[in-house]
Amino acid sequence: MKSILLLVLGLVVGALAAAKVSSVVQMRDAYPRGVMSVMQHHLGALAQSVRHNACPVDATQRHLQRLKAMQPDILPAFAENLAGKADFRQHASKLVQAIDTALADPAADCKALGKSVSMIGGTCKSCHQIYR
Repeated sequence: MKSILLLVLGLVVGALAAAKVSSVVQMRDAYPRGVMSVMQHHLGALAQSVRHNACPVDATQRHLQRLKAMQPDILPAFAENLAGKADFRQHASKLVQAIDTALADPAADCKALGKSVSMIGGTCKSCHQIYR
């Protein structure tokens, strides 16, 4: 009976330790996931505007500005793994160019916004195909 109790106690302590380690591992990746999630939200909102054919310039510019504001966080978010790689930096700079192009020439209609969203999404996709 004593050995069964010790076995159960060992399993409980082991499960708690495993849960704690799992939590720590997830927290390590929270910043990169957060950066990508916020950028995905804003790009998704722009794509949804295009799909619904409702592209008010003020709303689209706000989403583009948020994408621009989040972009500098990409390299620090992935500094541990990817930021030192030259091709990763090239993908990040292509994203900057795509966002800057979209911001410099505000989309007058959904067709123009669709081209900008496609260009930004394409730069994201090309990087994700390699590094995801």
